[in-house]
Amino acid sequence: MLVFLFVSHADIYWSISLWSVLACSFPTIYPIYWHFLQLNLFL
Repeated sequence: MLVFLFVSHADIYWSISLWSVLACSFPTIYPIYWHFLQLNLFL
């Protein structure tokens, strides 16, 4: 399933990867990035 997402939706895969890295490395930025991600979903 992960391979399918990587091949068919590379942009979504990279978004999830970036989200995971930020969530692990920058806990204080996580809420801000999550809010930004939600705004992108509604655009």
